Amino acid sequence: MDPIFGLEKSHKSTENESLLTTVYDLGQLSFVRSLLDSEKIPYELKERGAGGAMTVIAGYSFLGTDIYVPNEFLEDAQAILTPLDPEEL
Repeated sequence: MDPIFGLEKSHKSTENESLLTTVYDLGQLSFVRSLLDSEKIPYELKERGAGGAMTVIAGYSFLGTDIYVPNEFLEDAQAILTPLDPEEL
């Protein structure tokens, strides 16, 4: 990303939430949201840079969307986003 405008940095998390991941397109965002929704894990979306305006103008933000979850759900959320090891199947 662009270090001049600070786009490589995520938003500062609060003491009650942690950054789970950053996605860069609607497909990724949709996939992660559906996984979190299916497990009833609450989340908050924060657009990077001028991403909010980009979403309104273009329909999506190529700048990235940070997905935050409450700290008590972080381990569960990370587990559902971690790919399965084929040898464990």
